[in-house]
Amino acid sequence: DAVHAVTGAACVVDASKALYRFRTLWHGQKDAMRAIVLCRDYRAVAHSQMRRGRSIEQAIGRWHRSMRLIEEMVSDIPDHSLLRLKYEALCADPDATIRRTWRFLQLPESSNAPRRSVSDMHHISGSPSKFDLTRQSVRLDDAYTGAFDSAQLEYLRLAAQPYSLR
Repeated sequence: DAVHAVTGAACVVDASKALYRFRTLWHGQKDAMRAIVLCRDYRAVAHSQMRRGRSIEQAIGRWHRSMRLIEEMVSDIPDHSLLRLKYEALCADPDATIRRTWRFLQLPESSNAPRRSVSDMHHISGSPSKFDLTRQSVRLDDAYTGAFDSAQLEYLRLAAQPYSLR
């Protein structure tokens, strides 16, 4: 409410990813709140975590815990207030995915959906890519392709269930 009062924005996005924060906001504003769950392929997430020094078990464990917490966070949210998006779909067709998001949020569409403004950027923390002003378009990071042998892929597939099936 405070952000809306100051900015007049039609939509305020909170991307904090904190379970307690989301649930507090949800319970206070159920009619106005919407949840968007953006999920990435478990293999890609595991690969990214492993590049940062985690074992395959730690990497898939982190993904699995995150998915479990997300499911707990949105378990009682009605379908009309919940949108599930796949990172890979966003990368494959940013315009369509963002238009779908605007429709879900009941916002007017814009013709420059997947391009971000680099003027007046403000970020407290998060992905270092947010601070790279040369990256102005969405692109798929598929570095995980070919990074795992068949035994590792099978291990990841089994360890990612049941969330990988959604």
